[in-house]
Amino acid sequence: YNEKSRMLPIDTDPHWTRVVARPGFSVVMPVVVIDSSSGTQGRGEAHEVHKGYENTVEAQLVVDVVRRLVESSRILNSVAPSSIGICTPYKRQVTLIKYKLQQMMKQKGFKYNSITVSTADAFQGSERDYMIVSTVRTSTKSIDFALSQKRLNVMLTRGRVLTVVISNKAMFEGKDMQSLINNGKTSSDARQGGEVFRGLFEWATTNGVVFK
Repeated sequence: YNEKSRMLPIDTDPHWTRVVARPGFSVVMPVVVIDSSSGTQGRGEAHEVHKGYENTVEAQLVVDVVRRLVESSRILNSVAPSSIGICTPYKRQVTLIKYKLQQMMKQKGFKYNSITVSTADAFQGSERDYMIVSTVRTSTKSIDFALSQKRLNVMLTRGRVLTVVISNKAMFEGKDMQSLINNGKTSSDARQGGEVFRGLFEWATTNGVVFK
């Protein structure tokens, strides 16, 4: 809970309603999590492409969140596209998200050119009111890159009003991730990153801000 978070009325969308109408809260939570491992769009699978990774389901979820933010006329001071940032560890995911944003722009007639979509490395030093994070991965194979403390710090601390984390809850809470954390051969950076995400999911589940 953050007293400086922007006040929001109850929106008609059920995701927003569950966040802002939860008993005891009158403001949006500073962080919410969308679980890409289950839901109406199907399970998100990360695919390795040219030494990078992309996740089609997570990319579509990112676009859906952007559309809801910009379309919602009931949000105080409505959300300008320039106040939205999208961050992910992988260049392939950046390319995919930009492509899907362009598709939506054509279909809806919206202009989202001012939205920043970039990797965590490129986003350093920048902030936005609304940050959307796509972690992409669905397995722990060669995941050290994505769990870098520097990249996690950028992805999780650049949203001034709200951060939406789109991630595979099953993977981060699974036995493989626990084994990676416990494995002495895993870099300390990756182990700490895994613990950060497991803690994030635990907190989000406890506070009722994990959505599918």
